[in-house]
Amino acid sequence: MQIFIVIIVVLMSVGCVHPIDPWQGYPYFLVKLKPGDSIEALSERYKVPAPVIQTMNQIENPRKLQIGQRLKIALRPDNRQMVQGPIYNYGQSNTPPQEDRDSGIEQGLLFGGEGSLLMPVKGRISSGFGRRGRRMHEGIDIRARMHQPIHAAQSGRIVFAGWKRGYGRTVVIRHDEIKTLYAHCQKLLVSRGDWVTKGQRVATVGRTGRASGPHLHFEVRTLAGTPLNPFSMRLAESHQ
Repeated sequence: MQIFIVIIVVLMSVGCVHPIDPWQGYPYFLVKLKPGDSIEALSERYKVPAPVIQTMNQIENPRKLQIGQRLKIALRPDNRQMVQGPIYNYGQSNTPPQEDRDSGIEQGLLFGGEGSLLMPVKGRISSGFGRRGRRMHEGIDIRARMHQPIHAAQSGRIVFAGWKRGYGRTVVIRHDEIKTLYAHCQKLLVSRGDWVTKGQRVATVGRTGRASGPHLHFEVRTLAGTPLNPFSMRLAESHQ
């Protein structure tokens, strides 16, 4: 599949084939053009081939870009740390979503590898993984509605379901090589020792613990407890 995509990109760059758009369903984020930006500059900055940027944005003449215009940039391992806003799935619409839409992730997709993880709740990422001033934010925050269902990111055993200081009502699931944590829940739908399947409802969105509003705080950790950045993992398909 990767070889096929590379061939398509190369052929498109020399004008041998019509841009048939092999990027349907691929995750992307939006960037707003600044003075001096060009397709070549964006390609170098975000490590995405120029023909891919042109295809995803249906650009016929790269010289007619406008300052303030928003372009779709394919999400890759080398540019994930540069994402400033929500992530979308390409192919849902030819028009980029509005910046103030609540559903920042169109199909709730997230993370993976073999045994990929699902986005536990459909919503907009309001805070990413990384340092916040002097402290570390060891997960991601996903803004969602009160009582919205939270799904297990992968099949596994419930090792904790209760109240954690700061986290509020929390569920922790142990998988084969990692653990996932779901915090600030309003209602827990599972108990310690339960086996849950990928996509099963385990809780509902709330604002318990230290939370300024309804959202899910989601963490991925090694079995030893080391926090992992979910965006360092390959993206995978979402639950419906």
